[in-house]
Amino acid sequence: MLNGFGQTEIANLLGITFQQVQKYERGTNRVSASRLYDIAQALKVPVSYFYDDIPRDLTDKSIAQRNKIVTQLFVSREDPMQRRETLELVRSYYGVEDDVLRERIFELIKSISKYNGSKTDRGI
Repeated sequence: MLNGFGQTEIANLLGITFQQVQKYERGTNRVSASRLYDIAQALKVPVSYFYDDIPRDLTDKSIAQRNKIVTQLFVSREDPMQRRETLELVRSYYGVEDDVLRERIFELIKSISKYNGSKTDRGI
């Protein structure tokens, strides 16, 4: 979700498929300068909007260092509900046809989640 727009809405504004938007988001496909301009126009933001969080001293770093920093910036912002991992987890969960087994898996995950939370609370 960017500026209140979902992938499908952005795709429609740009005249491309939502799969293409996903590829841009994941970094599978690079965004050309002209496409970045189109995206900025569609969202009614300046192109610089996409660079606001990039540190000013980034130009002093090697390409590998820059790529790592930029990747961390975008991955850390990513909503867990928008990750591919989340979608795969939900699909796999509902792929378990046995209702009892699926409920046990659900309870196990909740239990592990609570355990991790209690470890964090205790400073472990």
